[in-house]
Amino acid sequence: MPKYVIPVTWMMYGKYEVEAENIVEALDVVFGDTPLPPDGEYLEDSLYVNEEDVNENNTLSADDADDLSTDLEERVRLAQGE
Repeated sequence: MPKYVIPVTWMMYGKYEVEAENIVEALDVVFGDTPLPPDGEYLEDSLYVNEEDVNENNTLSADDADDLSTDLEERVRLAQGE
């Protein structure tokens, strides 16, 4: 059975509590080398697969490439409630 590499992206939600002189300084801290919030939670339904990333990481037949495109489009429609 063939193996495929499927790169995925997902979102998490968390909060930072930072000490700063002002909001811009607080944002500088957050956007700096701050580790991810320890209490982060997965944002439901945020798992995402990019068709280009899959194609770059696999050698797909023409049929597989068509199936990938069709399947990902359908998953997006379903996620949007269509």
